[in-house]
Amino acid sequence: AAARPGPRGTAAVCIVGMPRTLVWPEVYGSLRRNVLDALNFEEAVNIYVLHMDRPTHINVERTYWFDTVEQRGLADLMDAFAAIPPHVLVTVPIGREGHPPHRRCNGSWWNSCNAQFKSLELCMDEVRLLESVRGVEFDWVLRVRPDLLFNGSMGDIRAYSPERIHLRKPRYTDTDDRFALIPRRLADVYFSTRSSAASQYCWVTSVRGFQTGDCEFRLQEHLRRSGAEVESLPVAIYFTAREEEDEEELKQHSLADDHLRFNVALPPRRGKRRK
Repeated sequence: AAARPGPRGTAAVCIVGMPRTLVWPEVYGSLRRNVLDALNFEEAVNIYVLHMDRPTHINVERTYWFDTVEQRGLADLMDAFAAIPPHVLVTVPIGREGHPPHRRCNGSWWNSCNAQFKSLELCMDEVRLLESVRGVEFDWVLRVRPDLLFNGSMGDIRAYSPERIHLRKPRYTDTDDRFALIPRRLADVYFSTRSSAASQYCWVTSVRGFQTGDCEFRLQEHLRRSGAEVESLPVAIYFTAREEEDEEELKQHSLADDHLRFNVALPPRRGKRRK
């Protein structure tokens, strides 16, 4: 869509999650170039809420090797911070939740879901604090996962409707929760997913053929119940960048499986080896 005439607006950019491949120039460079520069806001404030601890899954023992062995610290992120300077940086750990004592969660439920929702709430709290200091609300709030590689330009923000949440919503799976362009008037809805349908907790699951996980399904149902209008972004606009352990792992990677899950495999970083 063509950009509408008028002011470009302001944005608070919530970069929330585990740093993972944010250390790669390809990753933070694509966020800088294809998102922040391309959207062309009059002003953008970057708020980082980073998980620096190791993840676990309540149902599967194995997790990504670089999360558990090649742990990312703040010192590793200096180049990324130089490219996308933090106006606010929060590293408060938020614990992951396991099964409730009286009933086990669905097999597709990750125990990081509520921790993710709490982290998003924390970022939105920072947005409100900044607005109280500024004396005016932002026009947009962005939700960005740190390890996304953007495959193309998002284009000027004036091409997007300020009446809808813009996120990826493939026809064959649930709403994606890794990135969203959110008008400020709908941001309080988007960032309150954790408090929505709390009685369902981790027992209601998606029936879609390709599940991305129940974090996404819960977000989708929350937006539907709230009556928030959603407009889908191009499905191939970004991928989660995964670093492989070695060249052999990279060769064995299934391209078809990657595109189904919107992942992209990166070769191992030089000088980084599993201990």
